[in-house]
Amino acid sequence: MTVFGTRPLDQDTTAMKIYTAEFINLTGEDHLVILVEKPDGRFNKYHIQGSPRIGFEFNMDENYDYQASLTYIEGSMKDVKDVDYDLGKLEEIIKSVDPPPAQANPTLQDVKNCRTWVDEVLDKL
Repeated sequence: MTVFGTRPLDQDTTAMKIYTAEFINLTGEDHLVILVEKPDGRFNKYHIQGSPRIGFEFNMDENYDYQASLTYIEGSMKDVKDVDYDLGKLEEIIKSVDPPPAQANPTLQDVKNCRTWVDEVLDKL
């Protein structure tokens, strides 16, 4: 089992690691989120909730313990990027990506959801 949140960081750095992780979604494709490992080793969770039919809204959970979640899919966490922003700047970038609005009749090829939102955020970081 891989343990995250144990990497050493210089005390003076603002460097943070960005991960994606998946959580069980009983109504369809598994839910993809962004987890940010802060310099203190704790995580913030950034994600959107909703559905393509009703639209999505942004959510954030500070100091989130993903391992305590019953819906976390073991082994799904991926280290995707290191950033050297302070947390305020990082959150500003994440929040600048609007959650998808309601979509009348999306096809599987053009549906906007948590996965497309995560991709857009990662592109901006």
